[in-house]
Amino acid sequence: MNLKALIFDIDGTLTDTLPLCYETLRETLFTFTGIRYSNEGIREFFGPSEEGIFRKHFPEQWEEVLNFYINYYNTNHDFLPWKLSGIQPLLLRLKENGYKLAVISGKGINSSKITLQKAGLTDFFDIILTGKITGPWKAEAIGEVVKQWGLPPSEVGYIGDIVYDMKSSLQAGTIPIGAAWASTARYDALVEAGAHIVFSSVSDFENWIFTRTNQS
Repeated sequence: MNLKALIFDIDGTLTDTLPLCYETLRETLFTFTGIRYSNEGIREFFGPSEEGIFRKHFPEQWEEVLNFYINYYNTNHDFLPWKLSGIQPLLLRLKENGYKLAVISGKGINSSKITLQKAGLTDFFDIILTGKITGPWKAEAIGEVVKQWGLPPSEVGYIGDIVYDMKSSLQAGTIPIGAAWASTARYDALVEAGAHIVFSSVSDFENWIFTRTNQS
């Protein structure tokens, strides 16, 4: 295995923002329905981007609901601990060593931009693809990025924190790498989903990838 490019998820991988996503969707739904959903209930809405969720469930006022969501999400980045230590230095070192880097996330374009910009990560990536209003498409998106790079899938790693990430990577033929370093990570679930390898810390992943780089 000779990895030349890496694709990253955002929430739970580049940033510890999955709790903020849950909280933002919970507050948005409560504001417009009066129902306060549990995390399990929130997960039932996942799949499409935020715009897709609100178009489906609030067809007459989805723009108002989306604006509320984005404003809440943006504001609360300033109050919750969500940055992950070591991510910026890792990405800088990867770029300096010639790795191609991309982001693929199921979240919408607006919330993706907010998180990447506030974390100071946007400029590290050659390609940024985000969620669709129609539903999940991560495996397809991975395939598009691999095609743009002109690399065989076996030379591309996808780093993500949930089962869906690992399955999407396998479906696209890339190398699934589990990121179990955020507060919401489930190490065993990533292993069971077929991850090639799983890391509990950013530094462990960094040591692994650059040990391989130095050996190649």
